[in-house]
Order: sequence, then C-alpha cells, then structure tokens
Amino acid sequence: MKARALGDVLREVVGSLGIQAQLKRHEAVNLWAQVVGEKIAKVTKAREVRDGRLFVEVESSAWRNELFYMKHEFVKKLNATVGEQVIHDIIFV
Repeated sequence: MKARALGDVLREVVGSLGIQAQLKRHEAVNLWAQVVGEKIAKVTKAREVRDGRLFVEVESSAWRNELFYMKHEFVKKLNATVGEQVIHDIIFV
C-alpha cells in the first residue's frame, strides 16, 4: 500500500462526502474578521452563508450604512481568501 499525505486523503474524503461547498461557506464566516480588519471586526459578526449571501450582524445603523458601500470589496477579498466564489452578496443586519 502506497503512503499518502494526510491532506490529500482529507481532500478526497471531503470531496466524496459532498461537503466541500459547506466547508468553504463556514471558512468564509470564520475569515470575516481577518478579511475586514480589526476596526470593522469589532462592530460586526459574520453569522452564516445562505444561498451565496453572507449575513453579517452590525452594531449600529450608522455602521451598516458605511459598510454597505464597501461590501463589493469584501466579497472579492473573501472569495480570494477562500479560493472560490462562495459569496455573491453580503447582507448587513
């Protein structure tokens, strides 16, 4: 039996289980604070991804309005960091 790297085995198992997309969605949520930076991370909390939309809880309506104009940049950065087009939109709530 040929030895294989653990990472290769895990990728194969994840692929065979069909959970790759779900893992990428969770990764996007977990990477939110890193992608947006400390200042924005302090006033927001990424909650979940549904139908390609990342739902982010925001501390105030003033911040929600400010972040609305930055969301396309955040979408690009998140997808680049995750390595796939996982997020199509961000909904600030």
